[in-house]
Amino acid sequence: MFSTVAALAGPDRVLEASRTIVAWASGFVSMELAGAFRLGGDVDAAFEYGVERIAEAIASPGHSAHASEPVAD
Repeated sequence: MFSTVAALAGPDRVLEASRTIVAWASGFVSMELAGAFRLGGDVDAAFEYGVERIAEAIASPGHSAHASEPVAD
């Protein structure tokens, strides 16, 4: 997984990006197993949508700096 995430996020953000993906997927699966998706629609399509959006966000340039780091003007 790290090599795939590193290709998207870069080596400097692979740990943070991996944690984000695992946390999202864990929450999604937990909700599905608990029967929390009762509004209708295609749950598989929703999962795919989420994966695509997270991958786009992780791969996008211009990741914000950590909150403790000063931001250049």
